[in-house]
Amino acid sequence: MAVAKKRNKKRDPHAMRKMYQAKSEQVQTLDMTFCVDAVDENFAKWHAENKELDLDYAPKSIAYDNYEGDLIICLKNLLIPLVQDWHISTVSYYFCEGTGSILEIPAEIKVTQMEFEEFRFGAGQTKIDRGHGIKTRWKGVLAEINAIVDPKVPEGYLYAQTQAHLTVDTAFKNAESFLYFRKAKNLRALGQAI
Repeated sequence: MAVAKKRNKKRDPHAMRKMYQAKSEQVQTLDMTFCVDAVDENFAKWHAENKELDLDYAPKSIAYDNYEGDLIICLKNLLIPLVQDWHISTVSYYFCEGTGSILEIPAEIKVTQMEFEEFRFGAGQTKIDRGHGIKTRWKGVLAEINAIVDPKVPEGYLYAQTQAHLTVDTAFKNAESFLYFRKAKNLRALGQAI
């Protein structure tokens, strides 16, 4: 008859907390992809239907329907620090009625250590190095993208739409934020927003 050996190792009661804390501190790449025009249209429609005056506000369910990727979960729930190194790449599509041709114009911007609202709208005191020792104020991501794209559009082409991909490499604020993110991501896959 075999005798069961007694386990001498003590179980660490804080092991799970330590594991989640370590995972929350790991730098992860989070991203979201969206059609700029569809987001604007759907948000404007929701604001009109619900008589919402705050144009920056939209419920999570509307946001989750319009943005693909994990970054939107973190931004809507404030799970990551909002001062980040932001990277956005866009492709703007233009159509020429005369020839029927479609023109794609890519644009890419990387900014370092900028608050998210300032990244979106500008109006801050942050100056961006434009190269050759020239620094100018940041005008907001839409204005900056337009400044890159507009000079490249030939005459006779009409704007169709813009696809965007926003990326950030970041850690979560804390273990609770990481756990909330995991839960929200799983529920979003099931079609629920929390």
